[in-house]
Amino acid sequence: MEPDILLSLQLPQHLFITRMVIEPREGATIRLRIKQPKDWRVADRDLPASFFRHVSLYEFHPDYDERLKFRGFAYVPPQRDLLGNGNFTMCGEGFLEEPYMRVRETACHEDDVRAITHWCTYANDSRPLLLRVCPTPFPMFKKHQRVRVVSVNNPDLATSYADPTALLGATAICTSASSPGAMTSIRFDNAAFNCGFREVGFWSLDLREEETA
Repeated sequence: MEPDILLSLQLPQHLFITRMVIEPREGATIRLRIKQPKDWRVADRDLPASFFRHVSLYEFHPDYDERLKFRGFAYVPPQRDLLGNGNFTMCGEGFLEEPYMRVRETACHEDDVRAITHWCTYANDSRPLLLRVCPTPFPMFKKHQRVRVVSVNNPDLATSYADPTALLGATAICTSASSPGAMTSIRFDNAAFNCGFREVGFWSLDLREEETA
């Protein structure tokens, strides 16, 4: 079956040259694997359609690393029944009005991944496929901005704080601008929360700008 990601396959003929043009379909979908075959060696194209679910595709970011790390990923609408393993992760939960889901390429149909990667490589200058650009799923703060802790979802907090919930409502100042990796370096007003350090790293999603009177 032709991947839904393709709108057309045109082959204009030129002397000694065949040029292939592939354009994304408006409202494109991508197939997610929702069941695992007993034999992992079976190719996706040989599995029944019931093993896959068509969902709207927002973005796809191919992985061009030749070491075959399979780190490509797609952004799609939330499919909450699929959460529970590392292939599916919610983005922007509690921050965005419309959160979305990140899907590892290993949970996408092989043929769809291959077709999208081909298009990105040869028709899009190796850039990601962006059909509906997703907003940053966490707040970005500037250096010296005042923030407040609104949640403590980072499990690593338990290694530094006996009771991470004690941080709820604590205020701090950003010692540097937030990183694209979803972390912000802060210095708590309550020195005890800094654990003897000048600054501590905190999940940006667990912080909000402190409201001033």
